[in-house]
Amino acid sequence: MSTPAPSKRGAATKRALRVSASFQRWSAAAVVLTSFGTALAAEPVLSGKAVPDRVRAVLLDILKQAELDGALVTSTTRTAAEQAKVMFDFINRNGLEAALELYGPHGDAIIKVCGASYKQHSKCTEPILPKMVDETRRQLELLVQQGDRRTELMHTSDTHFTIDIAPESISDPSAFEAAVAADRRVSRFLKPPLDRNSYHLEIPRE
Repeated sequence: MSTPAPSKRGAATKRALRVSASFQRWSAAAVVLTSFGTALAAEPVLSGKAVPDRVRAVLLDILKQAELDGALVTSTTRTAAEQAKVMFDFINRNGLEAALELYGPHGDAIIKVCGASYKQHSKCTEPILPKMVDETRRQLELLVQQGDRRTELMHTSDTHFTIDIAPESISDPSAFEAAVAADRRVSRFLKPPLDRNSYHLEIPRE
């Protein structure tokens, strides 16, 4: 007795099931690959102080080149009053001599406004701060005359964007430092301890 031939409908059903199973496997693989690609393409995260678009673009390129997840921006452009307050606070945390080691002659002139107060009270007292602000404005007027030769108090510069990044936010310092050094848009780069406990980057404004 001969075995009956399978019906066309049964064969078609089996083919459909095989195609469906293959499609499900490919769909699952596509989801995995898409998720993996999305993870790889995720932008690094800049936290902390807000930065201008040009600075953001440069920093993100550097972080991508170094394959880092992000960085914490701790300081950006400052007014004369903000710069004086930073110096005032630094003196009171670290001492007058430590502050004098950080700056050149223009910064030193601002710090020395606190000299008598520090000698008497071992700190800069509050009435000294407005005097430091006034001296900062005077020194900035002198620095502007230096033009492209200027290297002091760059957080107050109107020709460069200047930012500080917390070293502890950089998971691979060597990769970060190499990426910064290779980026020609960064005109000056200081690493700790040359700039206290910060990565200091200067980027010319366009």
